[in-house]
Amino acid sequence: MPSAQARALTTQHRRELERTRRLVRRRMRRLAGGADGADIDAWWSSVEDQAVRLVARGADASANLGVRYLRRHARIEGVDLEPVRTVPERQVIADSLRVTGPVAFKTHMRDSGSEAASLRAMSERISGAAVRQAMAGDRATTMQTFYGREEVAGYRRVTGSNPCAFCSMLASRGAVYSKASATTVVGRGRGAPRGDRQIGESYHDNCDCTPELVYRREPEPAEVERLREQWDQVAGGKSGPEALRAWRAYWES
Repeated sequence: MPSAQARALTTQHRRELERTRRLVRRRMRRLAGGADGADIDAWWSSVEDQAVRLVARGADASANLGVRYLRRHARIEGVDLEPVRTVPERQVIADSLRVTGPVAFKTHMRDSGSEAASLRAMSERISGAAVRQAMAGDRATTMQTFYGREEVAGYRRVTGSNPCAFCSMLASRGAVYSKASATTVVGRGRGAPRGDRQIGESYHDNCDCTPELVYRREPEPAEVERLREQWDQVAGGKSGPEALRAWRAYWES
């Protein structure tokens, strides 16, 4: 498992990311608070560039934090590592915000007929997407370093204190050492498939999980072993959707 010093650095890094996450969420909600439901397209045209810049700056900030963290984390573990700094393309950010902004508003309006409720729903969705795209700078930097640097053997998912069923399921697999399988499937543990999401889909809006690199095969931390034991008790012998349903029911009970 990671050394105590490396784990402490990961905790510190996550706190630093949380400050960026909160800033992006707060500012995006402020932008969404000025939306005009009577002409949502005009509102979006007036704020789109500002919204994209906000998220792009957040992604730059999280990528910079990620580069610094990865260098220090590797050094603590006795590895000289040059991270692969990566940020989401601006068009990806723009598309994500459009879908969770004006498109989400129109969909909610069609279903509910309530402008006020639709504006609230849009604010929640677009701020969540903004956070996910901003945090993609750190996550993509870590994952591209995993793919692109032979010094890195694997990665594991680090969750917050109250992860959702999906995130706890992925964390229960522990470290992933196969770079080939990591590009095609996530949620794998002890050789048993646990879902078929592509790696780019493995973080939901408002998710606070982060990947942590592993430089050699090592025992799992105690919290991962506990999750793994729970998974085996709840979903052992099951597969596919049946296993996922059993885990979700257990986790949310």
